[in-house]
Amino acid sequence: MFVSKIFLPTGSIKYNIHDCSTWSIHTGQSTYISNRGVSVYKYSDEIVIINDNEKSKAGEEGAIKTAKVLFDAGRNVKIAFPPRPEDVEKVDVDDYLTEHNNSPEAVEEILDKSKYYIDYRIDDLTLGDFDGIIEILNEVKGKDYMVIDYALNKLEKNACLSKEVLLRKFEELGGEDPISS
Repeated sequence: MFVSKIFLPTGSIKYNIHDCSTWSIHTGQSTYISNRGVSVYKYSDEIVIINDNEKSKAGEEGAIKTAKVLFDAGRNVKIAFPPRPEDVEKVDVDDYLTEHNNSPEAVEEILDKSKYYIDYRIDDLTLGDFDGIIEILNEVKGKDYMVIDYALNKLEKNACLSKEVLLRKFEELGGEDPISS
């Protein structure tokens, strides 16, 4: 069966939000995806991981870990979080939906603010985070031309490094120049 879009929140959802969205919803999956479990999502156009939004960043770390497994397996994956006010320690999908009367718009609001995994990773870099840049370059090795070129262009803009420098480092790491391949 082909599923166009999959929504992966952590834990279980107390409410029936299956009718709230055009997405297939697989609750409790984002914490448990491993390299073996990724094949379940092989016919999906898009997967959005929605983890808890907490000050401790534990939900963010879990989302990144799960998204990396799916991205490495060639899946089109995004990361999203329910909004969290500064004075709140933690918000999960249930809390957010309860607050918004389980509305379809609440689900779509979270999904609309999702970012593609590679965008999330690059946007999260701090200036001078060369280890982070190298991690991202390693993650896009073996991807198609468009993914590599997109990552290099975005890194050039966000990391304030020339594309030539990034491309040279990418090749040193064993990646192929996307222009010549």
